[in-house]
Amino acid sequence: MAFTSFIKTAFDPRSWFGASQTNLQIVGKQVKGQPFNYTNAVKFYNSWIYAAANLNAQAVASVPLRLYVRRRNDRANLFKTRPVTSKRKAYLLGDGSSQPSVSVMRKIAEFGKDWDEVDDNHPVLQLLQSANPLNNGFDLTVLRVVYQELTGNAYLHPVFSEMYQRPAALYPMPSQWVEIEPCEINFVKGYWYGPTKSQRMFFPRDEVMHFRRPNPSDLYYGIGKLEAAWGAALQNAATHDMDLALYENHARPDMLAIFKGQATPDQLDHFKSIINEELRGTKQRGKFLAVNSDVDLKPMSFPPKDMQGRDGIVEEIAAVFGVPVSMLKANDPNLASATAGYAAWKQGTILPLCRMDEEALNSLLLPLFGIENDAVLAYDNPVPADKQFELQRHAA
Repeated sequence: MAFTSFIKTAFDPRSWFGASQTNLQIVGKQVKGQPFNYTNAVKFYNSWIYAAANLNAQAVASVPLRLYVRRRNDRANLFKTRPVTSKRKAYLLGDGSSQPSVSVMRKIAEFGKDWDEVDDNHPVLQLLQSANPLNNGFDLTVLRVVYQELTGNAYLHPVFSEMYQRPAALYPMPSQWVEIEPCEINFVKGYWYGPTKSQRMFFPRDEVMHFRRPNPSDLYYGIGKLEAAWGAALQNAATHDMDLALYENHARPDMLAIFKGQATPDQLDHFKSIINEELRGTKQRGKFLAVNSDVDLKPMSFPPKDMQGRDGIVEEIAAVFGVPVSMLKANDPNLASATAGYAAWKQGTILPLCRMDEEALNSLLLPLFGIENDAVLAYDNPVPADKQFELQRHAA
């Protein structure tokens, strides 16, 4: 009995959960506070951040997502299927320069030769295409990727059909409104969701699909690319504020007024108030000012703005989001370098994003339909065909 108790204690996951929670300093807290200000992160979805995140999200949403099922000889398929082309088979098996996620390759290898693509209105595909009355499938995928790009987390709430006992709709849960409640046994007890504390509702862990980017500093929340580029994002916002202030004539004086003779502080304040009232603002252009004092006005010259720092901001944001600068600025006149940058973006950024998304969908969505053992979701290869690689492969 003592030995049995020892075995149970040794393999009890609560010891690992407890140690992890202690390291994360959440002992005694009912809700784990967000380590990054997700509300501000979502507000930063503009300028270069918008361009980079939106490029990645729309690229992922544009890649076809297909459902493959094991061919069963002992029972008829409920949905129409069709054979898979040899080129796509090679990709799904990892036989090429680009590969799907490991779980997809493992599942396809497990199927052996007995598998096909679903060529019908399967409930899983129908759900991913229609999503919910407010969002279609493309919108939902874009939102799912954008939230992860900004905050490292995306959440979906599946609504079940009472008749069929399977998900009938998928609703996005904005990540800035979600907080995780830990659990000593299952690590996550559930999710608190709502824009304010008075509106928050609790969702058990099996009612929320959590898409999470890997985060070495946190076991609960993912880390988004915006958080990694937060310094550059703040610099970008500061330059926009400075430019706007300059255009509104609030950033610097363009003229220096020199009084000949000794002017009192009250006279100086009165003169400045007249200047501000009569001449400040874009609608005050062309006016003149009459004074009865001996005043010498001298224009102030400033050096041109340093564009090097601004280019560095764009380059850092582009590097963190994995988007070529030429795609953000659309200013590369060299067709060869632009084509190479596009292919590298597809290989180094879009393909990994597709892998992470299909991994999450296979582990979170398919079990809700009870088909995780006989089906797998996989994106098509998003990387443009490498003709030289294909020639070498066929020649070998």
